[in-house]
Amino acid sequence: MAPARAAQILKSVSTKMLFQKYPWLKSQYWGGEVWVQGYFVRSVGPGLTKEQIDTYILEQSEER
Repeated sequence: MAPARAAQILKSVSTKMLFQKYPWLKSQYWGGEVWVQGYFVRSVGPGLTKEQIDTYILEQSEER
């Protein structure tokens, strides 16, 4: 499976599960847009540090 397809499935299924468990979230996320566009995929190994992952995650929460 391509990484893009895996990310799409993960986002779709997790959004449905969130809305089923917490219906009030639907009013917070108009149109069901919980996730930002895009995704980050990288193999784990010596070239990737925890700090790089943390930085990426923090940058995703910043207003654009």
